[in-house]
Amino acid sequence: SATKQFLQYHGSLLLFWESSTLFLHIKWALEQYKLKNTTIYIINGALFMITFFLARVVMGFAVSYDLWASCITLFDRSDVSSFLKVR
Repeated sequence: SATKQFLQYHGSLLLFWESSTLFLHIKWALEQYKLKNTTIYIINGALFMITFFLARVVMGFAVSYDLWASCITLFDRSDVSSFLKVR
């Protein structure tokens, strides 16, 4: 059905939005092991910033726009709008 395809596509893209969280958890672990002044900590921080910017800011805006445009198209269809009406 249209809603299943809609959720599979947008769900995977929205999960990609959380890819920067991996680097945040690594940062926390490195701080717990007192490895704050190491090369791996600096590299992880740089990868976090790059991933955060690309995944959340750049791709986030594009995916959000696409999600809203798809929602409007999906809800304008008569078969879906009749399904969503309160009875």
